[in-house]
Amino acid sequence: RTNLIGVLVGDLANDFNAELVKRIEQHASAAGYITLVCNTGGHAEREGSRIEALLEQRVDGIALLDFTGDRAVLSQLLGERVPVAMVSCWSEYADCVAVDDMVGVGLAVQHLVELGHRRIAYAVDPLMEATTRHSRAEAFDRVMLRSGLPPRSEWTVLCGTGDDGGDDAA
Repeated sequence: RTNLIGVLVGDLANDFNAELVKRIEQHASAAGYITLVCNTGGHAEREGSRIEALLEQRVDGIALLDFTGDRAVLSQLLGERVPVAMVSCWSEYADCVAVDDMVGVGLAVQHLVELGHRRIAYAVDPLMEATTRHSRAEAFDRVMLRSGLPPRSEWTVLCGTGDDGGDDAA
């Protein structure tokens, strides 16, 4: 045991990811672990080299945030017998802690519909991981259609980055 936990994150500039990393570090520290964070900058080709670096440090486990799902990387981890948890992404072949985008988007849209809103826009964070962005957009379209409200492409708005991004999109 090294009491080291590796955290592989796609983009630390994403506020959600930064908050997750902070919480993982806090809980790991409280349990006597030190976290080693590797940021891939959203480049899938960097995942393998960052995982290799974590394995060289003999981490006791790895948390994968915004993982691309490269099975070769997971196979390597399984071969090394390193426990892996996928955080904020879903996989059938690993332990996961994830958000159900369909349910979450459905609850949000349904709430707005119940309040009487009919012109509902979808604001997209450009720093959001691509698979999450896609699944949420698909969920939004489905729930809008089920509510009898055809989604309008001009109401899908790309947010700016930073604290004012949502305000700018609105």
